[in-house]
Amino acid sequence: MLSRISFFSEVSPAERETIRSHCATRKIRRREVVVRQGSLDRDMFIVVSGRLRISAVSEDGKEVGFGVLEAGDTFGEMAMLDGEERSATVTAIEPCELLVLNPQEFERLIFAHPGLALNLLVILTQRLRHTTRLYQNSVFMDVPARLAQFLIQFSSPDWQRGGVPVLGVSLSQYELGTLVNASRESVNKQLREWEQSGIIEQQGGQIHLLDVESLRSEAEQAQ
Repeated sequence: MLSRISFFSEVSPAERETIRSHCATRKIRRREVVVRQGSLDRDMFIVVSGRLRISAVSEDGKEVGFGVLEAGDTFGEMAMLDGEERSATVTAIEPCELLVLNPQEFERLIFAHPGLALNLLVILTQRLRHTTRLYQNSVFMDVPARLAQFLIQFSSPDWQRGGVPVLGVSLSQYELGTLVNASRESVNKQLREWEQSGIIEQQGGQIHLLDVESLRSEAEQAQ
């Protein structure tokens, strides 16, 4: 698993195990908040398994989502480096296992493995690019396009149904709305329209993508 994490790339297997020994392991329950916007804790986290949602709340109480973290992703790097308040809240969508690295252990690792600093710089650059894309999408893409793009990105084949893609993230319509910068009502309306058209099917809290090409066309038309 460690070999699939960008932070550990270019590090030998033996060195990965050494680094792993410096990390604590933390089990997270579904809906549990791992870090909270505005807090001053400085630990860095590495996702071993499960998925988490990144979000932030404005002064007027509006919540906006910044994406979903999966196995191999890291978070908490900025607060660890600059000591400032957490810029976002990270909440578990499903049960997760995390590796936790505190600032003191991180500093020891950087001195012992200088290449990790470059890896972290790459991760932060990718995070900035992702944030830029989110902003562009919110400006240039309408709600159906953003929702279609999200469903396609986080779907995986359900082989029990002949390989029909199913959204592999358990989200409420409110949570889904925060991740595509739309209201719960807008998300609910669009999902109902697609269901009536036979493009998706909602069943047992899951969203099955029956017509991926139509969703892909929806996402591409707005770009």
